[in-house]
Amino acid sequence: MKKLSVQILILFLILTLISVPVFAFGYTREAEGEAALLQEGNYDIETSYSTRLSGTRTMSAVETAIYNGLMAESEQINLSSYRIHIDDLENIFANVVNDNADLFFVSSSLGYSYYSNNTVAYLMPQYAITGSDLEAARAIFNSGVQKALAEVDSSMSDLQKAITIHDYICSLACYPTIYDANGYYVEALDKDIYHSAYGFFYDH
Repeated sequence: MKKLSVQILILFLILTLISVPVFAFGYTREAEGEAALLQEGNYDIETSYSTRLSGTRTMSAVETAIYNGLMAESEQINLSSYRIHIDDLENIFANVVNDNADLFFVSSSLGYSYYSNNTVAYLMPQYAITGSDLEAARAIFNSGVQKALAEVDSSMSDLQKAITIHDYICSLACYPTIYDANGYYVEALDKDIYHSAYGFFYDH
């Protein structure tokens, strides 16, 4: 009888220890945030994490997960296994979008759920362009990228390639007219895409 009681006690302790993480982290709260995206004209980027814009940098596992989720236009991206603190999410998100011009359709506004230990469970991104509009925009973007890449070749150094692409952009890019004939400021229709690579390929 005593042996049975000890076994029951041990079983109870095991079940209790197993269930602690579930009770501690099993429920989530939701919040919203805003990322500093260059493509929305936000140049007030304060952290080193979101200013690493080198094209040679390798994305981390969490950045890759976010990138793949955004490219798939996912409503929710599961980040629970990465144990990201909620204070770091906006910077990581901004870093991913700022490093990848093909995410031009992603909005700076985002939602997320988090556990009681303040680690992110799910990222809920928002998209500025969706559906058939996004399909058309991606076609314009991809065509524009191919035209730009046609300006360089494998015989060029990285510096020569950078200068050539720079000159190509400068030869076509123009600032939008934001004043009318009387000198009054006017809101241009496509102002939301001025700072994105898509905006350049769309109407320069």
